[in-house]
Amino acid sequence: MTGLRAWKFERRQLRFAAGFALLASCSACATRGNIEVLESQLRTQESVIRTYERDLEKLRGDLKLSQKEMDLMRTALAGQGTQVAYEETSSSLARAQELVFNSLLTGAQNLDSSAGDERFHALFYPCDAQGEVVKLSGVIELEAIDPSRPAADKTIGRWEYTAEQVRGLWHAGFLASGYQIDETWQRAPIGSKVVLLARLTTTDGRRFEATHTISLVPQAGTGGEPEKLPSAPAAQAIQPASYEVPETRKVPDPEPWEMGTPQALPRPTRTVEAPSPAPAAVPRKEQPPVVPTKDARPFPGAIKTSDNWTDAEIPAWR
Repeated sequence: MTGLRAWKFERRQLRFAAGFALLASCSACATRGNIEVLESQLRTQESVIRTYERDLEKLRGDLKLSQKEMDLMRTALAGQGTQVAYEETSSSLARAQELVFNSLLTGAQNLDSSAGDERFHALFYPCDAQGEVVKLSGVIELEAIDPSRPAADKTIGRWEYTAEQVRGLWHAGFLASGYQIDETWQRAPIGSKVVLLARLTTTDGRRFEATHTISLVPQAGTGGEPEKLPSAPAAQAIQPASYEVPETRKVPDPEPWEMGTPQALPRPTRTVEAPSPAPAAVPRKEQPPVVPTKDARPFPGAIKTSDNWTDAEIPAWR
């Protein structure tokens, strides 16, 4: 029995060892397979990164070469007397997307005491796709249109500015930047609305347009009337209340024989009483003076005081 038990125990141990070895080999195979997959992906990514780096270096070289060619072309064109756009201008031209009016700083103005707006102030600017201001050079055309006039006579002003004048129109302020224009109406508007149309033609031939409507007060004598506030209704007059005054009783005048001579009233007499005599003074009874006695003491009688004691009578502490 002992040998059989030992054989079974050894057989169980062999089975356990074989199972453990099989499990270890399987896990090792799985781990080795995952590592190989990760290494393959890493090699692929490294290859892609090296390809991108080579392409980037090539593009940088092409960019430098293009910049050198552009510099040579600008130099050659400048030698021939042709106007050439600089690199900064080319970058701004590429960024510009639209032309925008500043609605807060654009409107009509009245500079005198008379009624009506005789001029206007406009501020507009080019901007990129993000809305940032882009300074450009070019030619500007500004037109004022009055919608209240007939179709063939709506334009009340037209102004053109050359590239040199446009450089002077640029305003770089704390609140806003752009082309700032102040002009007087060439023809007085008759309506309360005017449309401003701005056109910017850049050096590369592109054209940007923008419109903005402003409100104004027409000038007197132009056919338009200033806007009036609604008047308050007229106050009705207050009528006094009517009432009847009652008839008063009329007292007849006295007859001549009823009017007698007025009698003088007796004058009242005033009786003055004599003052009463002052009371007689009562004599004061005099008190006899107090004469002190020789043996006067604070404590009369048989009571001894401290001035009657002798040294033998003074008590002492024992």
